[in-house]
Amino acid sequence: MAYEKERQILVQADKNRVQVDPLSSIVPGGLTLEAAHAICEANIQARIDGGDRLRGYKVGYPNPVVRQALGVPDANYGYVLQSMVLEQAGAFNMKELIGPRIECEIAFVLKAPLSGPGLTVEDVLAASEGICAAFEIADAHFKDWKCPYPDTFADNSFCARVVLSERLVPATEFDLTRETAVIYRDGVELGRGLSDTIMGHPARSVAWLAGKLAERGRSLRAGDFILTGSVTPIYDMKAPATYRGTFAHLGVVEKRFV
Repeated sequence: MAYEKERQILVQADKNRVQVDPLSSIVPGGLTLEAAHAICEANIQARIDGGDRLRGYKVGYPNPVVRQALGVPDANYGYVLQSMVLEQAGAFNMKELIGPRIECEIAFVLKAPLSGPGLTVEDVLAASEGICAAFEIADAHFKDWKCPYPDTFADNSFCARVVLSERLVPATEFDLTRETAVIYRDGVELGRGLSDTIMGHPARSVAWLAGKLAERGRSLRAGDFILTGSVTPIYDMKAPATYRGTFAHLGVVEKRFV
């Protein structure tokens, strides 16, 4: 495929657990969005061909204030495979990652397919089986987490692992713009946040994703879950430690890391 050299750089960085220079630094004129999508999609398909399966998606940079501060033109998205989903029980060895960071998120679980563009918040709510509390563990393959916007797509929007709570709540049970979350490490609060920072409404994040997937000839399937973006700030991880996310209505998500 085109950009096979660049794709292999990310494959080897993941295998060797090292950070590398952004791909844009070796591509004349920088990496285009089309090239970045192609690299990511080829890496995801290779893993699926190897026996993995697609479980859902994550949306990154949903907060316009954060995007403006970082100079990012839009949100981004990545794919979540079965191998990336961690159970709450047991401990995860962080040696599998490079320099992970963690944040609390709201995840939608779909009971019906969704295809964009032009979806409304109401469309998303009607297609949702429910929502749950979640952690996203992000991990960049680029040095110091710094790269041009297209490179984030090539690196799967830095999505590394996901933890979902077991409790699924109807998406219309409460005002999703007012959900609060607090993240703790070993019982000590790291920070907190409010869900209205996610595009004004977390369901709008799912609608945005459906529209972007449509541009790639893709759509959301029944059974998919979507991490809608960070409710709390993102934090560097330490181990050994137990991380706990406490949500006002969604309950608790928790995981031990060693």
